[in-house]
Amino acid sequence: MEEEARPGLTMPVVWSVLAAITLVAGGLGVGLAAYDSESAGVTATWAAAGPVGFALCGAAGAVVTHFLVNRRSALRVVLPFGCGCVGASLFAFGSFLFFAVIFPAL
Repeated sequence: MEEEARPGLTMPVVWSVLAAITLVAGGLGVGLAAYDSESAGVTATWAAAGPVGFALCGAAGAVVTHFLVNRRSALRVVLPFGCGCVGASLFAFGSFLFFAVIFPAL
């Protein structure tokens, strides 16, 4: 019996690089916008929260999936995208909640 080869690190590496690029670009965008005005920084944060959350949670999902799914399967592709969608929603809602509820009280 031939043993099936364990899938490589392609998905975790791609998602991690995407997360790093998105995090740096989002941070620079928010920083540059906030340097000009506070309201522009808030708007840039709302715009960057979704993509950053998608990339970071997708990368986390890809790393976890790499260790949990030992065979070549569609789960190795679908699960990181699902984690990314949940993360984008949570990051977007969290940034809205922070700027709508907590930030005005500071």
